[in-house]
Amino acid sequence: LQLDRAWLRQAVWPMLLQRFPEAGARLARFAAQARGVQDVIDTQAAQALAALRGDAGQLSIAGLQALPEGLIGEVLRLHAIAQGAPPPGFHELARIRREVIGARVDAEPCLRWQRHEYRRYRDALYLLPELPPAPADVIPWPAGSARCVLPDGYGQLQALDHEGRAQPVPQALSVRWRQGGERLKPAGQAHTRELRLLFQEQAIPPWQRERIPLVYLGADLLAVPGVAQA
Repeated sequence: LQLDRAWLRQAVWPMLLQRFPEAGARLARFAAQARGVQDVIDTQAAQALAALRGDAGQLSIAGLQALPEGLIGEVLRLHAIAQGAPPPGFHELARIRREVIGARVDAEPCLRWQRHEYRRYRDALYLLPELPPAPADVIPWPAGSARCVLPDGYGQLQALDHEGRAQPVPQALSVRWRQGGERLKPAGQAHTRELRLLFQEQAIPPWQRERIPLVYLGADLLAVPGVAQA
């Protein structure tokens, strides 16, 4: 009887049946009713998730807050499963709602759990694999090479011509990572801009900004792949 299940089955259940002979039938009916209610909740949660999910897999904060109280947790569980993350339990759901969904609009909350991160940016809730630290080393991009391999699984950069063909860089470049205060004059624009403002205009979440490689020609910021080029 050391195991709880064995203790319930062998010690407690016979006593319940002696006192309440219909306990088994009543519990079976209750379980069937609960299953039917759960099926309805699952269907509604799947519909709500489809309506709230954005192109990048993020969820609308305003949409989540507008859901009935009993539906928010089911939507978050289904979302976690769809993202390949473990579904949050009761206590984790309470923390997500309090510390991330309920955070100030200008805050940058992050809740780490089971090697994943719940983050908020503006009106969106993101569920991500736990992010590694941003690289710190300067990566040389030798002249005559069309590719630059980045460290820590960050992939590679490739130089292309106007027709999309690989093109060796004519001068030695370097790849660095954001330190703060970077500026460049985007092609086609009249003024030099802060990289911080370009990130904000393109709604790039803060945790991505420090992980976007910056391409330099000497001391001059030449390009921010996917964002702007000088």
